[in-house]
Amino acid sequence: MTATIKLKIELENRYSSDYPDLVGLRIYKNGKLFKKYVADKMPYIEHAITLTKLPSAKYQFEYQNFFHQKIIETLIVDQSKIYNISIYPDYSNYKKNLSKSIIGKLKNGESMTIKFKSRGCFNSGKDSIAIKKSNEKYFLTIDRKYIELKNEDVYFLKKMEAELYELPKDIGCTTVDTYTLVFKDLEIKFTDDTCTWNAWSNMYQKFILKEKIGV
Repeated sequence: MTATIKLKIELENRYSSDYPDLVGLRIYKNGKLFKKYVADKMPYIEHAITLTKLPSAKYQFEYQNFFHQKIIETLIVDQSKIYNISIYPDYSNYKKNLSKSIIGKLKNGESMTIKFKSRGCFNSGKDSIAIKKSNEKYFLTIDRKYIELKNEDVYFLKKMEAELYELPKDIGCTTVDTYTLVFKDLEIKFTDDTCTWNAWSNMYQKFILKEKIGV
């Protein structure tokens, strides 16, 4: 028996304008290193990898995500066929943090603010958004626009909020982004120096740029 694995490297967040960079990938077969891919001539590895003539085995794909966390995806190959698998550099284990979401705990008439500040060698800036709940609906104030949110929009913002808790510390990027969650007297501050997460620009891709291009 032989099989084929077609591996794609892509982004989970379809609104992201980032390139799905992956600087390294290890593939294990039954627990032993089988293939190793590293960025060499280019600052990333190829986004489509095909492995052919594979025997039955447990294959594991190990890589580092945008949050500098080790991720392992497992695939059991036991038939003579083509197996398709995708790995996502922007994947995170954010769901465990959803219970901390301020957005999810807002009551009717309450609002919260997310403040953003970016500082780098050649650029700097600041911005903010506000999320309000009224009559069981959520509204977003962004770029001087007032937008009624759908359920998927609310989840997008809750996911962004939850991923703040996944940010690593002291990565060393020359651009440092600061996010501050503000609700009543509560302020929670997070620092992003990964140079890869780019949540603020991704949010604008979803709520502002998609509107301008009619997505």
